[in-house]
Amino acid sequence: AMRKFSALSMPWMSARKMRWELIEQLEILGSKLHVLITSRYLESIAEELEGYQNFEIKANKADIELFIEHQIRRNRNLRKIVQRSPSLSDDIKEGVFNTAENM
Repeated sequence: AMRKFSALSMPWMSARKMRWELIEQLEILGSKLHVLITSRYLESIAEELEGYQNFEIKANKADIELFIEHQIRRNRNLRKIVQRSPSLSDDIKEGVFNTAENM
């Protein structure tokens, strides 16, 4: 039987140990289970999932720009700020993209 656990019920357990426990429990189920795990890249996670198929997904700059432009149009306060300083829109886009690239 698979044990149930959560971060709330085991606050003493480190995130790394909790991930490892989860992976061990999933391995018990074997090929009966398909799981999609998403995460920013962390060496400890890569080590724990070594041997499993993985895909690297990167942010698309054009999608980020479209999203930010849409948010600026939707948000009245943000729109006013950008209207006073038009270069701020490009600064926001660049900052968000640079942050997303490192995830």
